[in-house]
Amino acid sequence: MRVACIQMNSAEDKEKNLAAARKLLIEASGWADVLALPEYFNFLGPDGDTLSQAETSDGPSVSMLREIAASSRRYIVGGSIAERFSETKCRNTTFVIDPDGNIAGSYSKIHLFDISLRNGHQYNESDRVAPGDGILNLDTKFGRWGFTICYDVRFPEMYRALAMNGARLIFVPSAFTMATGRDHWEPLLRSRAIENQVYIAAPAQTGSHQGRMCYGRSMIIDPWGTVTAQASDKEGVIYADIDMDYLESVRSQIPCLKHTRMDLFGVKT
Repeated sequence: MRVACIQMNSAEDKEKNLAAARKLLIEASGWADVLALPEYFNFLGPDGDTLSQAETSDGPSVSMLREIAASSRRYIVGGSIAERFSETKCRNTTFVIDPDGNIAGSYSKIHLFDISLRNGHQYNESDRVAPGDGILNLDTKFGRWGFTICYDVRFPEMYRALAMNGARLIFVPSAFTMATGRDHWEPLLRSRAIENQVYIAAPAQTGSHQGRMCYGRSMIIDPWGTVTAQASDKEGVIYADIDMDYLESVRSQIPCLKHTRMDLFGVKT
């Protein structure tokens, strides 16, 4: 199996973003079996506009993903979109599309990015986004996958739960900030791969977004923690092969998942 991570610089023009995503998906479909987009691939504008751009699963963004998946016979991990939830909140949701163009599953971001910095700057994702209510392990013809979004990467217990439930490949579509990305992006992603002995596919937003900078540097990481593909600082596509025999070899050499004391930690699987 070959995975493609698509890096974008989405902005507030949804039509333009969808056109860019379509072009990159079609390009990637010639080289990969699974195509993964970044967080908020269809709209990354002012926070106050997020709710107004929210869609349902039959809206234009997911419909485009379903069309391309069916025509290319590829899986598409749809990064995330603002999914309509209520009059005052949306959800930050990944839709996974199978090669027949059907919605195979969806995951809504559990951990919301609410921060207060020493300089007085605050960012509260929960002002406009409602958290999801569960994790997602999804069976595909390429094995079982797990799904997370951006800030989720800072919560290792979530990744352990996905891995203990059988995930061999975990997706992390993101719009990581430049300030945190410089120091945390790669160490966090590599740690999640190493400690859970899984492949990590992390497609990201890059560049400026209404004064905010996204770090980019989309990555694919193997179960040993080696970065097998990394994007530069522009839009584009990276590719890497996912080798399940290699994954099982890593797990047999250091069987830490088997050694996890679930009886003591109280983690339900």
